[in-house]
Amino acid sequence: MALVVIAIRTQRYLIARRPLFRFAFSTSSILLAALSAHEVLDLLGTPAWTSAHPLTMLAEAGTTAAAGFSYGLTQLLVVAGVIALSTPKPDLTELFGTAPDNALEAMTVALGAVAAVVLIHNPFLAFALVPVAAVLNRIALLRQLERDASTDALTGLLNRRGWLDRANRTLVRADHQAALLMLDLDHFKSINDTYGHVAGDDVLRAVAEVLRESTRAGDLVGRWGGEEFIVLLPEVSRLEAHTVAERIRARVRDMQVPTTHRRGGHVVIIDDRTTSVGLGISPDHGPDLDSLVAATDAALYRAKESGRDRVEAAEAAVRLPEQREA
Repeated sequence: MALVVIAIRTQRYLIARRPLFRFAFSTSSILLAALSAHEVLDLLGTPAWTSAHPLTMLAEAGTTAAAGFSYGLTQLLVVAGVIALSTPKPDLTELFGTAPDNALEAMTVALGAVAAVVLIHNPFLAFALVPVAAVLNRIALLRQLERDASTDALTGLLNRRGWLDRANRTLVRADHQAALLMLDLDHFKSINDTYGHVAGDDVLRAVAEVLRESTRAGDLVGRWGGEEFIVLLPEVSRLEAHTVAERIRARVRDMQVPTTHRRGGHVVIIDDRTTSVGLGISPDHGPDLDSLVAATDAALYRAKESGRDRVEAAEAAVRLPEQREA
């Protein structure tokens, strides 16, 4: 069984060409899940699926379901355990996936069980399951593409598109009681000029880590573009939001970033890295997300114009161009 799993995963790797470490981990989790299902079958008795007696068929269906449940649960716990150990303050969705993802996984396991039963009775009928398997595989690929499209490849944070999509829904759920932070790294170009772009990328990753560690599981953190980041804090007061902003500013300033300079040597960036922060409050500074972002962005620019390395609160809602024309 183990050799079959490894052979199938190897063939999959040759097609998908994803990073090797990801395939090694996913293959290990699948192998552990398959072994757990095998142990359940050994414990309860492997179904023969040759009897037409209703009670026997029901018992065998229950055994098969238990093995499938063990497979899914083992894989879920392995993945959740690794995420919990490697990700600061992961939320439940990160740990256990979304309901659609889990439903898709359950359907895949069920399809595998049905395929096994069909192969026992009539191998030729198994070909009828190929279109179903192809559809499920297509759905899985589309979900992966959706995740990739909403994630910033460098930092692992939400990208602008993904952040905007979720922020609108989060703001509605919070009844527009939220705070917005917009951050811009001061003099970031000097890092690239002094140490090189590899060092600049490492600094951006370090800032992303500071943002993860400085926010709650339900907060939305994204990379707005370049050296700009954005954070939505649902259901917080102005004072709480200002405290979070100051905490982020202080931690970014105190970062020590190990990296390599443009000639390939090791270096630790220990110079103060400062950031300017704009702070906006909903609904005070905007009745919707667009106007809130505009007001907070204006506050960010005031922070930079006032000397940088500071938090500046929005003064009033900023009317968008189309609103002015109206």
